[in-house]
Amino acid sequence: MTCCWSIDGNTAKVAWVLSMSKAQEDLGMKIERHEVQVHLPSRNRGDDTLHVYFLPNNRIELEWASTVLDPRPHSTESLPR
Repeated sequence: MTCCWSIDGNTAKVAWVLSMSKAQEDLGMKIERHEVQVHLPSRNRGDDTLHVYFLPNNRIELEWASTVLDPRPHSTESLPR
């Protein structure tokens, strides 16, 4: 998580590294680094927090909000049991 940047323009570069377990590392798996340019969504007055969502298949979605709390509703049905 990063704090206190000035964000403007139409796109943002998001870079991330996928984590792995110790067992995967011991098997010789290599760290996966990813980077993508994504369109910045529209921003409403008062929106001061950019939420970054890391989705399956290395898909990224961005959403502005006026709070650090997640603005998206969540269903417990999709959580692993």
